[in-house]
Amino acid sequence: MKTKLVFIIFVLFLYILLAKTSYTTYIPEVNFKHLVNLSREIKLGGEEVLVIYTYADAPDYKPVEAQGEGFTCVDDVARFAVVALLNAERTHSKDVEEMAYKALKFVLAMQDRDGQFYNFLKSDLTINKEGETSYKGHGWWAIRALWALGAGSRYFSKKDPAFSERLIVAAYKLLPWYDKYLKQYGYYKRVDGEKLPLWLIQGGGDLTAEAILGMLELYKARPTSELAQKIGKFCDGISEFQIHKITSPLYCAHPSNINEPYLWHAWGSRQTMALARASEVLSENPHSSIWLKSAQEEADVFFKHLLDTHIPEVINNKNITPYPQIAYGVNSIILGCLEIYRATGDKHYLDMALRAFSWYTGENSAKVKMYDEQTGRCFDGITGEGAFNCNSGAESTIEALLVIEELKREVVIHKH
Repeated sequence: MKTKLVFIIFVLFLYILLAKTSYTTYIPEVNFKHLVNLSREIKLGGEEVLVIYTYADAPDYKPVEAQGEGFTCVDDVARFAVVALLNAERTHSKDVEEMAYKALKFVLAMQDRDGQFYNFLKSDLTINKEGETSYKGHGWWAIRALWALGAGSRYFSKKDPAFSERLIVAAYKLLPWYDKYLKQYGYYKRVDGEKLPLWLIQGGGDLTAEAILGMLELYKARPTSELAQKIGKFCDGISEFQIHKITSPLYCAHPSNINEPYLWHAWGSRQTMALARASEVLSENPHSSIWLKSAQEEADVFFKHLLDTHIPEVINNKNITPYPQIAYGVNSIILGCLEIYRATGDKHYLDMALRAFSWYTGENSAKVKMYDEQTGRCFDGITGEGAFNCNSGAESTIEALLVIEELKREVVIHKH
């Protein structure tokens, strides 16, 4: 009788535990409806390409262009291509694959002969070459292009080898712009006792992380020892750019830029995601365990702190700026924890990712459901306690779909 009672108690305990586990968490469907409404096909450089309008304002959510810049940009279309490729890979949708294909053609059309990228296209279908966020460069929009080119080259390697090769050639035209930073590999500057690596792209841990994600996709499409070495050195830089001062609010964080070493902003901070993913793809690198440990430290200490404080937008040694909270920022935590889970198999990190994802489903300071799977829209952000921006631009929706697509792969596979 006693044994039976113990067994019943154990079963009840197990039931309660499983009822609370992350694997029963509902992950909504990826819905491209809103992005399709924001997209159009145009002729550019003699080819049919897909573009996506930058903004969509409530209440009608019709496409709106960025004043003074243009109506569509590499920043958004490249990100969309990455999400569409992931979705096509999972669902085998030919329609989504075709959208990704044409989006990649737009990205290719925005590359200059020297390998760098312009960002915005004007409504007259000419490239904006002087805009504040459109001038030719190898920064944010070029790095997003690199991610898309890498993902596309991997996806189409067997489906369309000629197109995959075209994407690889374009990516390799851009890579030399990052080699100049690696010439500083092994050199540092010291600020307040912290050793700061000087070979991060434009000094940015955030920029470098997104570049790593693109290079990893390129490596998976065509692995070379030279590319592996480049990725490894950039990972070394990010893992070494981590705050170890226990009294700092950024303790264990990977800050955004060495020029402001005690500042972290949520948007674009994919350092943990990049390190954890690289530790898997380049597991033979002798430093891969160091990268993973660095990623885990950020998640275990800094990300936990962010989850407990509602994921503020900006933190430095003097101030915390709690708002606006945006999808792009929340994703830094979700995708970082998810990649650690994939690298380690430790379900604690999947639980952290799902806890952060609940921001989309209403567990936020505005108590609003940020993503609507019926319309495919994600609101542009939370602006304060009980307040939110109900517009739904391309970036917000693409970032929401990215994290949903990534979670679908894990939560559905492992669901009890």
